[in-house]
Amino acid sequence: PLSPPPPSTPGRPHGKILIFKIPEGEAEDLQRLNAVVVAIRLNAFVKAEQLILWHTFSELQVLLRVDFVHTATIRNEQMIKTLYEKGELRPQAAEQFVNMCSDAITVQCQREKVPWEVTTCGWSDDEEQDRITRSQVVELLRRYSQRWCKWGSFKEKFNQTYNSAISEMCVHNACKGAVQILGNPDNPQNQVIVFYELSPLLRISPHSPALSVLQKNLLKLVSSQAEKRVKLLKIVPLYRETFGSLPVSDRGKPLQEVLQEMPGISLVGVKPWTIHVTLGGSVPKDPAAGAAHGIAKIAADFRELLSHFPNSTLPLSHIQQEYQTYFHHSFRVSDYLQNPGARMKELLEACEGIKMKEVKLPNGKMGTAVYLNQQPKQQPSKPPQPPPQQAQRLPPPPQQPLPQQPLPQQPLPQ
Repeated sequence: PLSPPPPSTPGRPHGKILIFKIPEGEAEDLQRLNAVVVAIRLNAFVKAEQLILWHTFSELQVLLRVDFVHTATIRNEQMIKTLYEKGELRPQAAEQFVNMCSDAITVQCQREKVPWEVTTCGWSDDEEQDRITRSQVVELLRRYSQRWCKWGSFKEKFNQTYNSAISEMCVHNACKGAVQILGNPDNPQNQVIVFYELSPLLRISPHSPALSVLQKNLLKLVSSQAEKRVKLLKIVPLYRETFGSLPVSDRGKPLQEVLQEMPGISLVGVKPWTIHVTLGGSVPKDPAAGAAHGIAKIAADFRELLSHFPNSTLPLSHIQQEYQTYFHHSFRVSDYLQNPGARMKELLEACEGIKMKEVKLPNGKMGTAVYLNQQPKQQPSKPPQPPPQQAQRLPPPPQQPLPQQPLPQQPLPQ
């Protein structure tokens, strides 16, 4: 739903803009590009109050703020003009008017054989500030040839360039879908800011055919490298060059999590810019084996997590939160169990080495505790041997008297 229109300001539209999405290869000559955009919008009878060029990783976006008064005038939409000037234009009517302008521009793009995508979106004061921040972050990050930078160094460079501070929360809110920060938030020295295209969210379910295709292609890609490994921040561009696009979605799963759970693939390294994708683990031949492989891996993670807590025990309600804190990523029970209604307790019951019992929690209530099933290994019994130092301090054994033997009789001298 559209938000209420801002206070009436001369020349200001009701928060609606057009966006031209232009591939990076066609955006090299900005002067010619601007001339084409102007020609297209004029032929579509659309006037612009403001036009902004905004670079992203793989395309250039032209943000065009529609001038409602002049556009309605040249399009003979007197009612739109009158209502806008009085501040009585409803958001629904404003949206319909801008959509009509968008359709007209799309038709002109088709006539000019320009394969640009034209979309519309809102523009409030907060959104405008977010777009400015987003444009600055993207512009600065594009100066790095590898398309990523250590977060600490980037913050210092941003402050020097724009005389303004920037935070991780600001990047998350303003640059969602374009730029993201990877790494442990508790250790900023190990964080890195990257373009979304280098570490996207993937729309893949645990047992979907797309996951099988992705796994097969990744194994082939890593095997084709001389060192049998690829940097995590380079895997997506290399994959696209070889096999095409990935199934990306805003509601998908982070690439790193997908790779960590993928049979036959291992991640080696700690810092995001040092992590490599390598071959490792067994590759199951059927979906059931794949599910078993995933449960075995999450079981190993649970055992490692529990080993860091007193008595290797945690309340069941704390498992998921502590897992995310320790491993820096979350998980879903449905990723490992095919039953849609499965709960955490069922997943833990399927994990080897994990046990549960009802105990009295610190808050005084009864609850379920999760603990390691540690069974001491039975060693073969050996007689205890004192250490060398103790052996030296033992008293010497008592000397036994020698048996008395008769002396040989010698003849007396005469």
